[in-house]
Amino acid sequence: MARETNVDTNDQAYEFFVQESTELLQHLESGLMTLSQDHEMQKLHGLMRAAHSIKGGLLVLV
Repeated sequence: MARETNVDTNDQAYEFFVQESTELLQHLESGLMTLSQDHEMQKLHGLMRAAHSIKGGLLVLV
């Protein structure tokens, strides 16, 4: 029974990561595409946070 719960938890974590990382990747893509026109420090920090969140999510899954 404990094994099933662990598998369910891992599946839920993976599903959450896929959903969140897809949104973050879309944010990164649009931000990078417009970076040459809009290179404010706040925008750069937002892009760095998105990349950091994706990396952190991967480390949780491993």
